Amino acid sequence: MSYILSFLSMIAGVVYLVVGVTTYTLNKKSTIGKAFLLLTASMALWSFSYSHAYVTENIYIFGFWNKLSAFGWCLFPALTLYMVFALTKDRFLDSTLKCALLFAPAALFCYMDLFVFFPGKPYSHGAYRFFQIANPVYSYAYTLIGIVKLVLWQHNTPYKIVKKQARIILSTAICTYLLSMAGEFLVPLFIPGFLNCTQVFGVIMILGIYCAIRKYNFLLTPNELIVNELFEETMDFEFLVNLKGMITRVNRQVLKTLGYSLEDLASVSFEELLREEKGKRFSEWLNEDNIKTKHCKNVTIRTKAGENITVNMSIVPISNSRNELVLGYLIIAQDIRAMEELKREMESHQETMRKLRNSEELFRTVTQTIPYGIICSKRSDKAVFYVNKYAEVLFERDFNSIININAELLYHNKAFRDRLLELVRKEGQAVNQVGIMRRPTGEFLAMVSMAPAIYKGEEVVFGCISDITEQNRLKKDAVKSEEMLNKLMDSIPDLVMVTDIEGNINYCSKNIESFLGYSTEQEGFPKNILDILDFLEEGKEKAFGNRLPEILHNDINIIQTTYKRKDGKVRIAEIKASALKDEDKEAFGYVFVARDITEYKRKEEKLARRKAEVEEINKRLLKSNEVFKEKAVKDSLTNLYNHEYIITLLKREIKKQRQEPKGLAVMMMDIDYFKKVNDTYGHQAGDKVLIKISEIIQESIGENDYAGRYGGEEFLVILREGQTEDTALKAAERMKERISNCIFENNELRVTISIGLVLHDGESTHELIKKADKLLYQAKYNGRSRIERSMEHDN
Repeated sequence: MSYILSFLSMIAGVVYLVVGVTTYTLNKKSTIGKAFLLLTASMALWSFSYSHAYVTENIYIFGFWNKLSAFGWCLFPALTLYMVFALTKDRFLDSTLKCALLFAPAALFCYMDLFVFFPGKPYSHGAYRFFQIANPVYSYAYTLIGIVKLVLWQHNTPYKIVKKQARIILSTAICTYLLSMAGEFLVPLFIPGFLNCTQVFGVIMILGIYCAIRKYNFLLTPNELIVNELFEETMDFEFLVNLKGMITRVNRQVLKTLGYSLEDLASVSFEELLREEKGKRFSEWLNEDNIKTKHCKNVTIRTKAGENITVNMSIVPISNSRNELVLGYLIIAQDIRAMEELKREMESHQETMRKLRNSEELFRTVTQTIPYGIICSKRSDKAVFYVNKYAEVLFERDFNSIININAELLYHNKAFRDRLLELVRKEGQAVNQVGIMRRPTGEFLAMVSMAPAIYKGEEVVFGCISDITEQNRLKKDAVKSEEMLNKLMDSIPDLVMVTDIEGNINYCSKNIESFLGYSTEQEGFPKNILDILDFLEEGKEKAFGNRLPEILHNDINIIQTTYKRKDGKVRIAEIKASALKDEDKEAFGYVFVARDITEYKRKEEKLARRKAEVEEINKRLLKSNEVFKEKAVKDSLTNLYNHEYIITLLKREIKKQRQEPKGLAVMMMDIDYFKKVNDTYGHQAGDKVLIKISEIIQESIGENDYAGRYGGEEFLVILREGQTEDTALKAAERMKERISNCIFENNELRVTISIGLVLHDGESTHELIKKADKLLYQAKYNGRSRIERSMEHDN
């Protein structure tokens, strides 16, 4: 029994180390992951120590291993409860004093075991009695508290994935708890001298946690380190939120534009940044079962100062590539204020261009349709003494209600009128300014012309006012209309050119110099739009020129091309071209609007490169995961499957055989006199023999067959589908012969093997291995270097 417990304890120690290190490498920055690694390390120390303590008969050696294991069994309950508190976010851990008290019993019992009790030396029976009672109470009480906390956590959480994680961990923890109590209190009643093996039972709980990690991402967080740089470089607002909708991270653009600090957004729900109706819809969307990418337009986000910003928003679920479980959400919000403003400007520009005609039509329209409101006021008391009929219509007042009122009441801002009067005083003539006027139903934008005069010996001011708000009225003559249009065009950041039907340039906005590096006043500047193509990059002129007839038939044409500035730099431009048509749909000119998109294209290319880098990193991570998986099932020395995995493969094949028998054979083989090899040539030579024989075995079996190291110098080979006694025997003889003919260690060392060969005939895994093992020992008994097929046959 002691040797069985020693073997199981050693295996448990290996399992603890493998699970702990594997989990830690999945997320090295997780605090809970580090605590879990410490927990598995303490359990591994406990298991390894007791694997030696179980088989020793010397009380001093036993005392040494028992004291070494104390670090494990003393820390295990405290570390387990600490992990449960951290996992459930219990406020108990907010206090450093409480954390210290949590580990105080562990420190006390570890100190007593190390420094109070020594084999063969007297000690206080009272202290020993206290240790015998208090230590189990501490261990089982801490574990029970942890189980109760997990039950409450599972019950209270609204998330399905958390419930699945908690269900797996709870079932394995309860199983471990009950087995440990049985080993502590019940089994000794029936098996005197039985030593409890809680460190072995703990493997069940650790494997349960590992299952939750691999299957449901327990203890893991999204792989955000890979996308750090890409996340910070984007110009849109980006938010990372968890499954509860709480903001966990934002990019630099959010902090810069919205005005929040990282402290402001800590533990804040994204819903709080949205308007009420959108916030409720966001919460409902998070609770949907089938979550997909969601796109929302014209969503309002509040800044820290209370300003509302309109954005187009995309909500993207972030899921694990292995099991498609949702880990959180990436919210990308694009500020569309500039685009909306540009859209309005373009609409205004198109409306203005639609109304434009040739100069004669434009002059006739201006003289016939533009009305003016005339207001005369005294300079001294600012009282209005005369208005014309259109002024009555313009200000929505009758003559009597305007006369004698203060003229300042008709202006939105008193400072605007004062500025006009100051200009009139300095220049001594009429001045023109655009400003906002006031009427009972609201305000309107007006062109105000003001001039000084003398009326009946008194200084007066004549004001000529035109409403330009709703209809963007043109000035009273073509020259002024063209000037107003030029100012409008010059205010647009894009390059604007207007031509007649033959391509002769009638207008070019002032920013052409910043666009191409050429000034319109420069001698030799092109007069025709086709001549300006000389500024485009070589090879683009013909393609652009061929598109001109197409513009006559389409409202708007978008052309993307490269162009060369005067300084030789090649830039990228997007040109929008449209035809000007009269009421009969006949074209009489063109409008070209060009925008430099070089920086936009560079950012687009940079984003594409970053995306490719992220994809390459993901590929390397997937490849690394495959390597880790391979190492977990292979024996580190022989590179054959390890004991646990070869048994798993055999169980799987036996299950297939029961469903559809196709012939399955198993060979149990052992190197003859291998101990003598180690004693004579050393363990390094023995390892080389094991490696070489493993290579021969692997080369001798089919690609669909399995070979594993069963233990020490024993090997287990599974010959899969289509095996008969003859085919299996031939494979065994082939291996035996190749190994017998192989020479090791400077042509001095030869070894042989004994093989037990058995065909599956409905046996269970345990029965089949036991049968093969008996045949192996029969081969040993009959002289070694033999193959035994059954108890009756002799090879």
